[in-house]
Amino acid sequence: MSWFALISVILNLVSTLIRMGQEKKWITEGEDREIAKNLAATLELTRAAKKALAEMGKLSDAELDEFLQSLERKPSTDSK
Repeated sequence: MSWFALISVILNLVSTLIRMGQEKKWITEGEDREIAKNLAATLELTRAAKKALAEMGKLSDAELDEFLQSLERKPSTDSK
């Protein structure tokens, strides 16, 4: 094997290792971005639930009973 071929193999190996490191970094950044999106959605749902509970707390017992019974009569729209 000539010196040129040996240097070429070493440069290709280094290039491959650098590319693998960059790809790993990109994958990690993408995962972090997805986690952040999910956390933001969870936070928004939590805020909505707290607001709904606060509003329900303002209802009288009769109004709350009527509201909850109306929810039981409605068919679920979730397809999951």
